Amino acid sequence: MIEQNHLEIDILQEFHTTALSDILDISEIQRFQDAFTNAHGVASIITHTDGTPITQATNFTRLCIDIIRKTEKGCSNCYHSDAVIGGYNPNGPNVQTCLSGGLWDAGVSITVAGTHIANWLIGQVRNDNVDEEKVFQYAAEIGADIEEFKLAYYEVPVMTEDQFRKIADLLFFFANELSEKAYRNKMLKDQLAENKRINGLNLQLIQNDKMRFSNLLDNLETGIVVHAPDTSIIQVNPKSCEILGLNSEQLLGRDAIDPNWKFVGKDQKPLLFENYPVNLILSSKKPIKNIIYGIIQPEQENIVWVSVN
Repeated sequence: MIEQNHLEIDILQEFHTTALSDILDISEIQRFQDAFTNAHGVASIITHTDGTPITQATNFTRLCIDIIRKTEKGCSNCYHSDAVIGGYNPNGPNVQTCLSGGLWDAGVSITVAGTHIANWLIGQVRNDNVDEEKVFQYAAEIGADIEEFKLAYYEVPVMTEDQFRKIADLLFFFANELSEKAYRNKMLKDQLAENKRINGLNLQLIQNDKMRFSNLLDNLETGIVVHAPDTSIIQVNPKSCEILGLNSEQLLGRDAIDPNWKFVGKDQKPLLFENYPVNLILSSKKPIKNIIYGIIQPEQENIVWVSVN
């Protein structure tokens, strides 16, 4: 749990410098934008928080794309307007007339983990609430041809304010779903990468520990035999092979209670089966220390005396 919490904190900090393109493919974002825009008959673009474009404009009117934004002042004002209308608002869309051309626009802030990373703008519609005289005055202000400006203005789609606000509300819901998807994708991607990194480290640690353990056993001057829970031998060191007079191939896999092996006490009398070393440990659940046993193995007839711990 601690690892997971630390990872989440790291991701949240990273989002402060993350761009939308870092967590969603731009072509996928463009498809979302085009589908939403074409379905509702509005213009649309997704921008950085400063108003500069991320996606290509969809359904932009001739007034905006070919006249207003073709002038230096008009383009600068459009970027500023997009940044303001797309400003961070966790409670809903920002709906107002454009600060550049005066048409109706709406903006939704795209956020990831509470961090504002992009704006989604829709609009370029007109209705009875647009001050046409002020709009036409703006043409002269930015140095556009007034007659061409008016012709393009009357090509702008007409939509009631109520209808436009409903579309803006839908965009707010849609954009938040997009934000959540981006957040989950980022979390999942980073979690998988972190898990892979940790698993790689753990595997390396296990391999290193196993190698150190093997090296330690190999260099001990004491015979070591490692048994599995079923008493079969799973590891031996060179000293144990030397003591028993067998090689590792002859020892590995052999059961410690193999009836072909005989254990005798100090008096050289055969031990009862339940007094074999491993059986003593299994029955008592306690270690045994410094007990002298004689081992008679099938490959040799002589007794090998050992002190068993």
